[in-house]
Amino acid sequence: MRRIGLAVLALALTASAASAQGTSDETGYVQGFGGFSFGTAKSGGVFGGEVGVNVMENLQVYGTIGRFTNITPDSLQDALDNDFEPACEDIFQANCEAEAKVRATFLTAGVKYLFPTASGIRPYVAGGLGFVSYKIKIEEVDFGDITDEFTDDPSDTSAVFEIGGGVAVPVGTNMQFDAGYRLLKIFEDETDPVSRVYGGFGIRF
Repeated sequence: MRRIGLAVLALALTASAASAQGTSDETGYVQGFGGFSFGTAKSGGVFGGEVGVNVMENLQVYGTIGRFTNITPDSLQDALDNDFEPACEDIFQANCEAEAKVRATFLTAGVKYLFPTASGIRPYVAGGLGFVSYKIKIEEVDFGDITDEFTDDPSDTSAVFEIGGGVAVPVGTNMQFDAGYRLLKIFEDETDPVSRVYGGFGIRF
């Protein structure tokens, strides 16, 4: 699935570059970004990179790759708090505290519409599809890593879609600052939509 995701991104970027060659405005951008995620039981940081190419006036095709440091869903945390910990305490007569961490790498490709303005500042909306690969790790304070005992499938890959928006602000002659919000929905049972806010800085070409 990882190879499929990389192929999707490469195909999207190749198509966008080919379309851009047929337009009069052959510009695009590449940038890095960082921020934080929220909306799940456990939140964390997010970082990555994005590249985009103009395919027509006010419309871009983009590809994003990024990493969430923790997107533990409510269902997993509730299972630990309400099922595992009470059962563990009954058996061992001890205070069982378990903590989950779900790290995830995501890869998306989509389109971005930039609203025309009188200045160089461009608000935008964006939406795309892609994949996310995530891995669950669960640790108990006394027993250490109990991931294999708690779940038979600690890692998986799933399709996702994202929507969001932001604003791109030109800096100097060929740089830009980008600030925005994205909502990522994972097509997997009992997972929470993941929100992220981010700031990015990159080069326009």
